[in-house]
Amino acid sequence: MCDLCCDVAAVARRHDTDLSALDGPIERLAALQRHGLVEWDGAVLSVTEAGRPFVRSVAAVFDAYLQPATTRHASAA
Repeated sequence: MCDLCCDVAAVARRHDTDLSALDGPIERLAALQRHGLVEWDGAVLSVTEAGRPFVRSVAAVFDAYLQPATTRHASAA
């Protein structure tokens, strides 16, 4: 993501992983896509200019070790 784009299919091939293993993370990008923060061109995922501040959030959807924590921060009421 350093170049703000990634050929997801090529990365899957390079790591001998079936692309369908990434279906979950790819689905989680739908909200970011609706907000214009990422774009797809085939299997190439690109972070838009508007999405640059959120590049860590984009990369996080692919992090298999990241556990979402609902109690990490205080909630605003």
